[in-house]
Amino acid sequence: MDLASSFNKLSVDDFPGKVHVFAALVGDHHTEFILVNFSNAIHLFITQYYKIGNIYQVKVDLPENGISIAEPVYNIKQLLGAENIAAEVALRYLTEKLKIRKKLLASLTLKNFDKENIDTIVEVIVEYKKNGSGQEGTKS
Repeated sequence: MDLASSFNKLSVDDFPGKVHVFAALVGDHHTEFILVNFSNAIHLFITQYYKIGNIYQVKVDLPENGISIAEPVYNIKQLLGAENIAAEVALRYLTEKLKIRKKLLASLTLKNFDKENIDTIVEVIVEYKKNGSGQEGTKS
């Protein structure tokens, strides 16, 4: 199964259990992941600095046009930290690629917000979900 197919079949909502802590190499940087899956929300913290530098709230609206559900609308609100447009764009992309539909509380404290790094983060989360492993892995 290729990664594109995985996006169509997997969602962060599918994680078994509640709390997941794992790490991976993203680019050349050690990256820590904490994912807490509540019944009504997801908390996702990703850091390459061993600290939380920002916190965002993402609400996903699924508007209906009377016939079908339209594309999701992502409302991002910064709750803590300095304004960082690159982090907001990366967070929206990450939320979309992981098909998150619950309210999301997230922190992206990264050294680089380019698409390649965010794609690698998506791959790490999808792989972790498939393997269910809590051991440190590597992705570059």
